[in-house]
Amino acid sequence: MKMRADKTAFRIAALAAAVSAAFSSNVMAEEADEMTRLIKPESSVRLGIGSVDKGNARFGQYLGLQDSGVYGLADIDVVRRDDATGTWFKLRGRNLGLDRRELGLVYGPQGDWKLSLDYREIPRYSQYTINTGLQGIGSENLRVQSANKRDKVLETKREKVSLGFQKSIGDNWSARFRFTNEEKDGTRLFARGTSSGVGNANRWFNFLAEPIDSTITQWEALISYADPRFQLQGGYYGSHYSNHNTSLNITGGGVGFNGAGANTLSPIALAPSNEAHQFFVDGGYNFTPTTRASFKVAYTNATQTDAFVANPPGVLNTATTGNISGRTNLGGRVETTLAYLGLSSRPLPKLSLLGSLRYEDRDDKTPVVRYISTTPTGNHDGTNETRSFRTSQGKFEANYLVANGYRLVAGLDHDVKDRDTSDVRVVSHRDTTEETAWKIELRRAMSETANGSIAYVSSERTGSDFKVNYRFNGTPGRNVIAPIHLADRDREKIRLSADWTPIESLSLQANIEDSRDSYSSRADLGLGARRGSSKLYSLDATYNASSALSFNAWATHSDTQSKQATAFNAPEVVTLTAAQISALNIWSAGLINKTDAVGLGADLKLSEKLDVGADFEFSEDRAEYRLRPERGVTGAASLPDIKYRTATFRLFGRYALRKNAGIQLDLVHDRRVIDDWTWSTWVYNSPTAAGDGTTVGQDRTQTTTFVGLSGYYKWW
Repeated sequence: MKMRADKTAFRIAALAAAVSAAFSSNVMAEEADEMTRLIKPESSVRLGIGSVDKGNARFGQYLGLQDSGVYGLADIDVVRRDDATGTWFKLRGRNLGLDRRELGLVYGPQGDWKLSLDYREIPRYSQYTINTGLQGIGSENLRVQSANKRDKVLETKREKVSLGFQKSIGDNWSARFRFTNEEKDGTRLFARGTSSGVGNANRWFNFLAEPIDSTITQWEALISYADPRFQLQGGYYGSHYSNHNTSLNITGGGVGFNGAGANTLSPIALAPSNEAHQFFVDGGYNFTPTTRASFKVAYTNATQTDAFVANPPGVLNTATTGNISGRTNLGGRVETTLAYLGLSSRPLPKLSLLGSLRYEDRDDKTPVVRYISTTPTGNHDGTNETRSFRTSQGKFEANYLVANGYRLVAGLDHDVKDRDTSDVRVVSHRDTTEETAWKIELRRAMSETANGSIAYVSSERTGSDFKVNYRFNGTPGRNVIAPIHLADRDREKIRLSADWTPIESLSLQANIEDSRDSYSSRADLGLGARRGSSKLYSLDATYNASSALSFNAWATHSDTQSKQATAFNAPEVVTLTAAQISALNIWSAGLINKTDAVGLGADLKLSEKLDVGADFEFSEDRAEYRLRPERGVTGAASLPDIKYRTATFRLFGRYALRKNAGIQLDLVHDRRVIDDWTWSTWVYNSPTAAGDGTTVGQDRTQTTTFVGLSGYYKWW
């Protein structure tokens, strides 16, 4: 729990007293001898205080250290064993003085039964500062206004409790049960608005805050059997998501969809409650010491039957007459069947084989009903669409020891996906995609201190013919771009890795991956995804100069690129003529994401009582767009790059007052530079008075220093 200096003097004093007590002469009077420390479980406790010098949005985003002030530091590990009964008692606590705390308990006789209890809190503070006049934040009832603006930082917190029990039943059987309950509360970014074309006076945007108040419960129960040849387990897994907020009810703000009267798009339905239940059986059988089969069968039934929010007529568009389906809930139901079979064998001392088959059928049995009326030229007719998938996968791999330490690995993967969709849609579609990949890899243990491998992977994705997009009235829609996950694609990848230990105190590891993608476009128009690439380089090094001094260093570089193109004036016909193709106005984008990161660290034992250590990490993440007009487009097209830089320095010093007690000093200096134009000056506004003028932004430079002083005590 966070403790502010101006409000928690009593708590800090109590904590300081506890630290003092931990090192009192009574506690320190008896130290465990060397033999006791070697054979008995170790317990420890750490108590102290920490300070953050400046408020920040990112350093303490998930730790609860986002505000300047004083915090409590507390960790505990209690491990006890009853030698007579073999009963273990384990208590573990982490970050007990912060908003992100963990506490776990395990109790039970070894090999018989075990009871576990876990508690966790996980906060998340939004990295954005919002200046808004919105009233009612945190509730379902909001009022949009541009007056009385003030700064707000949205936050959520999860509290998770888990209870587990495990019991041995006879020599080969065991049972396990786990129940988890997670409560999530807080608020997060939300918005509403309309758009009917660039420059249209009816466009407007309002900032909203979604209230979070939900519960996720999970149950898991299974029974297992195991002997030297046969292993089997079967069980049940269930989950239930309950959203205690059903809708946002909004007053003020917008002027309706496309300027239709005073309608303000209210209420707005929030995420509906749902649940899922799975039954499964999996296991394995050892036919011989060198041949083993494994399998899994599972069935899952997921449903969503939460009641609809009653929207008044006119909410969705001017032609809407409300819910015309006669239904009060979606009646959503998805049944998933999974079957897996694998076989591994070593028929010869130098040859190993591995093969598997996997089939998954995700059958969406949600009733298909027309919910709203639409204009005849629309891209949808107000009917919901189901999303069913069937996936079949087969894998085979052979591993053969050739000679002189060389090992050759060859593999083949085949993947078929079948999908369904409605004939009336906006996005291009094909029913089936099929991908085949093969790889060959050469490995070698070059010496007792060095080994490496090189692998080449090639894959090809094709599929059934693309379907024509149709409007509600039967006329064709735009049909020229293949979505990136459905487009024909050829991929080539090469991977190299090496480990080297030139001397006993030095070890090096290096990895290189490089892949290239080439996409085929619809009707050879050059639209959609064109090509892509991905590179990853990494190097790690560890050096133990002596028993008292060690170093480590690492570096990574990744570069992912995608070249895409689009035409914004494609005619809505099934097949384009040569004249229509030559008249297309084409833009292209070269999307690039680059990440560079390095780290250095050192640990030094200055004496028997004093240890010090330090590490430094730096990373830069850059996103580039590289928009470019290619044909029929005038004017320069560009978007600024987005860059995030983080530099973190950590230093610790630990001084042993006794063999089992001491003090520790921790220092963390964190600097982040954010160059993100998407959130630098964002304003919820419009050409009319409907926009509320809320701004969302973040500090470009955030520098934070954390200092912690704590004492630790160990016993056996």
